[in-house]
Amino acid sequence: MSITKTANELNLRDLTGMVARGAKVTHGDIFSCGDVFPCGDVFPFSDYTRFLSELFKWQDHVRARIVAAGPVRPEVEIAADRAEVELREINGDSPFTVDMGKLTESITPGSTILYLSNPNRVTGSSLSLEELGELIETVKGGLCIVDEFYFDHYGITALKLAEQTNNVLVLRSIASLSGVNSTDTGFAVGSSETIEQMGRFMTNHQVSGAVQRTMIASMNDRENLSARVQMIHDESLRIATGLTKLGIQCRMTPADFILMRVAQPNQAANALAASKVAVENLSGYPGMDLYLHYQLQFPQLNDRLLESFQKMPTEFYRVGSLDRRAIRLKRKAETSKAIGTARVSR
Repeated sequence: MSITKTANELNLRDLTGMVARGAKVTHGDIFSCGDVFPCGDVFPFSDYTRFLSELFKWQDHVRARIVAAGPVRPEVEIAADRAEVELREINGDSPFTVDMGKLTESITPGSTILYLSNPNRVTGSSLSLEELGELIETVKGGLCIVDEFYFDHYGITALKLAEQTNNVLVLRSIASLSGVNSTDTGFAVGSSETIEQMGRFMTNHQVSGAVQRTMIASMNDRENLSARVQMIHDESLRIATGLTKLGIQCRMTPADFILMRVAQPNQAANALAASKVAVENLSGYPGMDLYLHYQLQFPQLNDRLLESFQKMPTEFYRVGSLDRRAIRLKRKAETSKAIGTARVSR
């Protein structure tokens, strides 16, 4: 169903219902509430970093501390700094795992904000619904934020958990929906009680006309979105195959990026930049010192990545050893017994 209202004609209730319907967190008429998450359970925002900062401030009345499962993007660090709330990244023996033992030791019941990025926006590592349930169980009385920026690529969601409890908030990105290269615009989904309390605190919340137009465009573009997601998945396999043939170690992710492990990341990144191929050097993240991040593009642009590697000296990217570190959730026997398991059907 096409959305014909303009940004000027929409009120916030209309916009919220539209976003809920477009993101498939509600059913029914496009401008009305539905039977999964009513319109009041969706909270649009126009600036991700500002929204997170206000969210952290809202929780700070209980002297909250943010505990992140694995590495986080700079936006999360900036938001915590603005809110003047302590942020602790809990990394396992591998950046591709979540260490339940270390997490539970860092959580104070009732005053901890647990931040989960699923898939992780740095490493691409992902958690199953069962694993999400286990982690959420560790923060009873606090708040668990599940950042699902790459939901359209991955598909597993904590929405059911957010529906069942008042301490889970799911974040989604409009940028990911529309293919816009920005993390600013999105929305939060939670229980009615959680969203209502959050809305009372964030009294200055506004959604500009420009943001509304972005949301409208994304909701009208679901067919192109599906085609884009399929293209990214196909390109991920194709490019990974091409990199492997060149002797470059790489990790496919359930997102729109691929990780490359190279011998000399600075030199390799500079050589790629000279060919106008944008990559991010992940050396600043714990355990990621040899990794480059590449966001997959259209086939012609991805071909440039392979061509650039073919031209550069092999000593820039050939690594003599494999990265054999674990990539799954790490549990300790005693921790698993203490926490229990939240069983939720997929």
